[in-house]
Amino acid sequence: MPVKELIAKAQSEDLESYSLLIQLHHRTVEKFTFQCGVHVHDIPDVTQEVFIKLYRFLHQFNHERFTTCYIKLP
Repeated sequence: MPVKELIAKAQSEDLESYSLLIQLHHRTVEKFTFQCGVHVHDIPDVTQEVFIKLYRFLHQFNHERFTTCYIKLP
């Protein structure tokens, strides 16, 4: 399923689609947090917080690339 379609379904509160987005982007978020200087032991917690915050603001997301969403979190 294309990422754009997963995003649309996740915005409609389809938790399975959001779970798939997490699976697809989990490693990328971990790498990004590491590159931002997050301590190695804190990366799992920070990654989890990123996905929680993403879910809260997903309804405002209107881009085709999911990476744009988590890089531009408020």
